[in-house]
Amino acid sequence: MARKSQTAVLPITFIRGSERISYFSMISTVGLPQDITAQEFRIECMFPAEI
Repeated sequence: MARKSQTAVLPITFIRGSERISYFSMISTVGLPQDITAQEFRIECMFPAEI
């Protein structure tokens, strides 16, 4: 059984042949909106993990 992550950071690695590219993703959720159209707004940003 896979473990569920409890952190806000999600690591992800793409592998193609001998190339490997790693990123981490941060997900932010905005709640309690002033407008009902933005009831649950999520923003995901990808950043390179290896520089």
